[in-house]
Amino acid sequence: MDGLRKRFFDRPVVRILIAVAVAAVPFALHQELAHVFRLAFPPFLFFWPAIVLVALWLGFQEGVATTLAGAVLVWIWIFPSAGNWWPLLGANTASLVLYLVLGVAISAVAARYRKDIQRLGVLEAENELRASEDRFRAVLRESRDMVYRLDLRTGKYDYISPSTEAVLGYSDAEYRKMSAADLFALLHPDDAARVTAELREAERRGRAEIEYRVRGKDGKYRWLSNLFLIGYDAAGTAAHREGTIRDITAARAAQEAVMRSAALASAGRMSAAIAHEINNPLTAVTNLLFLAQCSEGLPEPVREYLTRADAELQRIGHITRRALGFYRETSAPVQVSIDLLLDSCIELFRRQMDLRGVRVEKDVEAGLEVQAFGGELRQVFTNLLSNSLDAVGKAGIIRIRARRGKSRQTGNACIRIAVADNGYGIAADAREQIFEPFFTTKGAVGTGLGLWVSAQLVEKNGGRIRVRSSDAGPWRGTVFVVELPA
Repeated sequence: MDGLRKRFFDRPVVRILIAVAVAAVPFALHQELAHVFRLAFPPFLFFWPAIVLVALWLGFQEGVATTLAGAVLVWIWIFPSAGNWWPLLGANTASLVLYLVLGVAISAVAARYRKDIQRLGVLEAENELRASEDRFRAVLRESRDMVYRLDLRTGKYDYISPSTEAVLGYSDAEYRKMSAADLFALLHPDDAARVTAELREAERRGRAEIEYRVRGKDGKYRWLSNLFLIGYDAAGTAAHREGTIRDITAARAAQEAVMRSAALASAGRMSAAIAHEINNPLTAVTNLLFLAQCSEGLPEPVREYLTRADAELQRIGHITRRALGFYRETSAPVQVSIDLLLDSCIELFRRQMDLRGVRVEKDVEAGLEVQAFGGELRQVFTNLLSNSLDAVGKAGIIRIRARRGKSRQTGNACIRIAVADNGYGIAADAREQIFEPFFTTKGAVGTGLGLWVSAQLVEKNGGRIRVRSSDAGPWRGTVFVVELPA
């Protein structure tokens, strides 16, 4: 409604008609006062305020129109009734000319003053707008939310706030230069098809909120939440998309942590139930092995195998009792020979290694011993060797090296044991999660618990475990390093 009113009053014809109509007011006032008080007022006395007001309100041309309208009214109605009475010039024509000249001059001065007022108003509005823009840009610069406008016809951003650099590492200028294909390539491969379908659906509905992963400049993926509206052109075609993008990586990580905690709790209950069921037959098998060992006339190799099987059954019993929550380490840590410990772990996989043609190279410094729980360390290195066997496939190489040294974390004396293989390696985005529960690179085959359990056991024995890996190039492979206090 305000726009329609403004367009109506901006028409030149309407403005001139208003200026002419305004001249009727002082004319009527002059006639009324002259009639009531029976006085001969100067004929142009009441027109000056009207000319000034019109020129200030509408402009120079309108002020001149009011001046001319007043001259016509005075010439037609006032002069014929008053006669030749004007005292200064003594002639109606002279007074009319003087009125016209002064009216035009007053209109010019008032119109100039009007422009100065308008110019000041524009400057104030521009300053206020500039201050508002500065405040808005400061908010966008400090905010972690990215505000954007994307042209759907060109596939490029018309605008994106500077906060994109804090979140993804790309400056707003770099982001605006990217093509649609470049932007699509930043999406996580697992999210690309879903995001494409949801964006297509959003163009139909007009708005949406989509969560997806985007690769930053550092190569890491971040979870983003994109809340946007779709703008359409006159033909009803989607023309642009504008909204805000928020980094929700921390929130997703917290959510996943809660889910993992719930999964761990469920797995704990399940493992306790399974351990309870396994413990009974284990006791029976242990008793049978003892009876077999006591049999006379056993060949020495068979007796050795039975002894080794009994030791492994004892380790299984150890694990099941711990899973049940009934196990408590009653004895103190003992001196464990690293050389003998690693030999026993290698011997467990000897048959598999021979079948696959895997070569093990062991290099252990003489006399290395640690104070620890031997069964738990055996479980750690068994897990590491099992993972290396899965990674190298056939005809691979596994190298085991143990040396005295100093801990890189504490600077204290330690024994450093490295288990290295020339397998397929671990991808860069998986290395940070390799020790998290239920995370596995083996697909449906792996449980995602082996390395997590190993890390817990190493820390329990006062050590730490770390990994280095490469999945490309001539140095492809993985090295796990376990540091134990000497």
